[in-house]
Amino acid sequence: MTPVLSPSSASQFVSGFYCFSNGSSCFFGIVICGGRYQEQNYDELDGPQPVWSANQDRPVEVNATLKLTGYGDLILEDADGDMVWSTNTGGKSVMGLRFTEFGNLVLFDSNNATVWQSFDHPTDSLLIGQTQFMRLEPDGYLKVYEWVQSEWKTMADLLTSRFGDCGYPTVCGKYGIRSSNGQCGCFAGRSNEVKQISYKQTNLGCSLVTPISCDHSQYHSLVELKNISYFTLNWRHLYNELDEKTGLEDCKNACLRNCSCKAALFVGTSYYYPATRGCMLLSEVFSLIDDEGRSDNTSIFLKVPNAPSKHHHPLPPIDFPRKKSTSGRIILGSSLGAVFGVCLFGWILHFRFQNEKRTSGT
Repeated sequence: MTPVLSPSSASQFVSGFYCFSNGSSCFFGIVICGGRYQEQNYDELDGPQPVWSANQDRPVEVNATLKLTGYGDLILEDADGDMVWSTNTGGKSVMGLRFTEFGNLVLFDSNNATVWQSFDHPTDSLLIGQTQFMRLEPDGYLKVYEWVQSEWKTMADLLTSRFGDCGYPTVCGKYGIRSSNGQCGCFAGRSNEVKQISYKQTNLGCSLVTPISCDHSQYHSLVELKNISYFTLNWRHLYNELDEKTGLEDCKNACLRNCSCKAALFVGTSYYYPATRGCMLLSEVFSLIDDEGRSDNTSIFLKVPNAPSKHHHPLPPIDFPRKKSTSGRIILGSSLGAVFGVCLFGWILHFRFQNEKRTSGT
């Protein structure tokens, strides 16, 4: 962390550059610290957490520069001088910049009125107070954290009570299956179809060994996963997305014909879902759920590429000897024709010469 602004030594917020260890992924933003900020021992602070970033989608290098221009525009330039981010406040009578006790970066005019503030452009965190913040995590969890006894602790998990752990689309990553005991893994299909992205972090999900391609859609097939539920089935309002008029075989064929379809979800009438039946085509395959057969009539049909040896018929080998012999016959025929023509022409000349000789002799 390279601090640029701090409201006071008592504040837990610091605005500045924070970089990852590779040195080429740096961000300008705001962090909330676990303890009071003291510049002389800042490196000893535990657990600073980024709560706002100006360039979250475009990291910069360590020599990047933050500038407040004479036109009143706050800009972030990379080490090579390229502008990465701007408040777009040039010409709006900006007179100064301040950083508040609540972690808000503010540009103000001559009347001390706010022209631009970071609170109007939140990223993944909402700031409630100096020791409490709320963050939408990459896996979909919405959690409230608080600094307690030298560490950040989760004080509230705001969505799990409504959706359950299986209601999050990336709880086990794409193509991952969450078991009843909370473990993540890949489906037990043929070993050449899917692979675990990381055996140490199984929640990162799985991926197809050979990605499916629209250029070879005629060589795709479906792998059925029986009694496997999907995260959307935990969201009752998404039942409206099921096409109740499409049967099982039509559902599968529709996915095979649709280039953007990566899987087909079919829900049949069952004990747990007596009023539900229908088809849903999935353009992305998020976390799947093995709920010990409770989804007794629900199946996922994953689209996978077939082995090339089974369906790709190679072109017949080029018969170079045949082409060579054909060319030889052409050349030979042409040569014989030429010789025959020369001989015929010579015979005609000889015949005329003999005929004229007899005539002159007579």
